[in-house]
Amino acid sequence: MRSTIQLPHAPDHSVKKSPPSLESQLRTAEHRVRALETELAQVIRHERRRVAQELHDGVGARLSTLQFTTRKLLEKNDRDLPRQIAEISQAIEEIGTEMQQVAHGISPWWIDGYSLSLALHQLAARTTHPGRLHCETICTGIPRHLPPADCLHFCRMAQEAVSNAIMHGSPRHIGIRMEGSARALTLTVEDNGAGFRSCRTIPGRGMRNLRARAAALNATLIFTTTPIGGIRMVCRKRLV
Repeated sequence: MRSTIQLPHAPDHSVKKSPPSLESQLRTAEHRVRALETELAQVIRHERRRVAQELHDGVGARLSTLQFTTRKLLEKNDRDLPRQIAEISQAIEEIGTEMQQVAHGISPWWIDGYSLSLALHQLAARTTHPGRLHCETICTGIPRHLPPADCLHFCRMAQEAVSNAIMHGSPRHIGIRMEGSARALTLTVEDNGAGFRSCRTIPGRGMRNLRARAAALNATLIFTTTPIGGIRMVCRKRLV
């Protein structure tokens, strides 16, 4: 008959960790709450900047053009008044839709290179008023697939530049060029108006928004005076 001999267990020298105290758990929870509050505050600040920028560069620019149109209508009795009033009504409806999109955080519909080109051509068409102001757009070599954010920034910058030209330079012609190559994307907006006394006198919020969008694009932004006295804005984003 076999007997079973039980050997004594080796002593356990490991240190058992005691559970964290209630005070320690409360401190950890407080740190997490503070971190979440800081993150929430940053999100709120970012969203406020986004809405303010979209309203100024998008809706604000459209309203400036609309104001220019109505002011010109009051200057003379135009036979084409019914058509122009219809265009103003349509513009107001489009602005209302755009404000709803901004309020709901929805980007406009230009989401690729083709749509950006179309949006810039539509900007020129809305800005043109026969006999008073001609605006034209030339787009060449724009890549078909551009990040939606880049498309939005370029379009908003064009809107802001056109609005500034109308409000401060009273031009007869505005040119918009969007050019793409394997090395860079370049947006140029220039006019033949009176220009600014200095490139530094561009309205504060407009300049801040233009510079912020150029920074978001990681692009350069340069203002120069044209030979005839207008303003030329060039935003260039290097691709390589």
